[in-house]
Amino acid sequence: MAPINIQQANASPSPGAAGQGPSSPPPLPEGWIAHLDSNSGQYYYIHLPTQSTQWEFPKGPTPLNLQEPMSPTGTFQNPLASPSASMFKQPLASPSFGPVPQSATFDPRNSMMSMASIASPTAAGFTGPPPSAGIDMYKIAPTNSVYFGPYLRYTNMDLERGLWLGSIMLVTDQPQPPSIHIHQSSDLSPNPRQLKAHPIHSHQRWIFYRYDIDLRMDDNQSKWTYAITSHLGCTRYEFLVAARSEQSWRFIAHSGNDFAINVSANDRAKLGGVGPMWKDVLLKHQECGGFHTQVGLGGQIYADRLWKDIPALRQWTQMSGKENRKNAQWTAKMDEDVTHAYFHYYTSHFDQPAIREAFAQIPHVCCLDDHDIFDGFGSYPEYMQQSHVIKNVGRIGIEMYLLFQHHTTFEILRAVSNDIDLFTVTGQGWHFIKYLGPSVVIVGPDTRSEKNTNQVMAGPTYQGIFPKVAVLPPSVQHCIWLLPVPVVYPRLESVEHVAHAAATGKKVVTGGFNAIGRIAGGVAGVVGAKGVVNSGFDGVKKAIGKSGLMQGVLSPFGEVEVLDELRDMWTHESKVGRHEILLRI
Repeated sequence: MAPINIQQANASPSPGAAGQGPSSPPPLPEGWIAHLDSNSGQYYYIHLPTQSTQWEFPKGPTPLNLQEPMSPTGTFQNPLASPSASMFKQPLASPSFGPVPQSATFDPRNSMMSMASIASPTAAGFTGPPPSAGIDMYKIAPTNSVYFGPYLRYTNMDLERGLWLGSIMLVTDQPQPPSIHIHQSSDLSPNPRQLKAHPIHSHQRWIFYRYDIDLRMDDNQSKWTYAITSHLGCTRYEFLVAARSEQSWRFIAHSGNDFAINVSANDRAKLGGVGPMWKDVLLKHQECGGFHTQVGLGGQIYADRLWKDIPALRQWTQMSGKENRKNAQWTAKMDEDVTHAYFHYYTSHFDQPAIREAFAQIPHVCCLDDHDIFDGFGSYPEYMQQSHVIKNVGRIGIEMYLLFQHHTTFEILRAVSNDIDLFTVTGQGWHFIKYLGPSVVIVGPDTRSEKNTNQVMAGPTYQGIFPKVAVLPPSVQHCIWLLPVPVVYPRLESVEHVAHAAATGKKVVTGGFNAIGRIAGGVAGVVGAKGVVNSGFDGVKKAIGKSGLMQGVLSPFGEVEVLDELRDMWTHESKVGRHEILLRI
């Protein structure tokens, strides 16, 4: 593993090479002019009669409402000052960090919040570029003021040597990484083993440190304690390692670890956020004697809101013309902003108290789904999927998924010659086969990186994964496939036809979604979810009535929202034949 240059890592970020500036905007409605902002390289728009400005491409003669905040400045309140040391019956003592004031660390000098007003001879008197409410308002500050994490990951089990393999990751901006010592909880010797800190990546001044773990598995399950020491003191955590021959690992599976973008802050608050589920997980963890691992089936974050948070992406979604969208250039500023958005989504989400506790004490195994990138990634038309913008957003989303959920990078993975952790077949997509003891294997194919409107995975990928499963040792009795894209799902052709018609007008949409509700409600009645589906379509119709056709029904890309969900399925007609390959095995 090649360490990064710490001095260089602490320097200012340097995204990939910038593309050319944006092409001239399409014709504007009467009363509007476009102005190129020199700081961001993007156009903003001036409404001459009112002298107001906005980043969004104008839809009519009046400016859009810019008062509504586009991104929350925080995702939790009253965070725990110090994580509890253990969820087992005899917790270890852990000193409290005490309350730490939070402060934003995003440098406003490099943000569009600080852009100076630019005079225009054709619009004298206007106030300059509008503030961007998204990434410039992110508050990047760990709860304990020192580091984000710890994130405890299960890598695999070495059957021959009887080793438990995993890693811990911390993200910090301190000059020196915290130290981590590990020992069996029953071992009270004064010299525990120290784990080496490997710097694997940097973002702005934040360094990602990975601490690799290899533990000898005993004849009986054992509890292990690791202690993180920084200048604030020492915090201890405990986790469970199964016995070497254990055939029934206790694990918990989950997906969709956040709320969709259309859930308001008030509704989130009424439900208590994501905390109640994770508190229940921690309670079950204690009651059952400890989970050996947790399996994340995709959607650990919901990054869909980046299309609202980042002005350049909002501007791209409002472009007219397929070729304009496909050929729009990707800039260094966009690269920096999108990376920072994903960094914020992960650090703020995983730093919420109950999630932080669970990811520190229950080793996780996670796979990729669309919301880890953005909703429907891979299922949009070719001119969009192959555009510079979507390809680069996808690249960064997968990079950050590998970092936060797998503690690795593209460079590290390409230098590894074995498949004990992640492996690739085509160079796109990172898959895994992991042992949960000698008799159970979980298979996690990457169903996003190669996805398009005609395939979920490329043909060679099937041919690369299946032989690895076929030669598993005779001790394996169960093979569990983790498939975020469902293989068995009703084919709702009628729903799709109605949804296509829905884009023609409000009257058609209202009637169309009545029909969709009847069809989907009938299907859902078989599985006992009819009320949920019907209430969902009632919500869609209300959204149309209150907010207009575009906001209520269409995705940020002008596509009917339900269409990308239907195209996303393995059972969609464009992918017929592919899912049968999986079912045959």
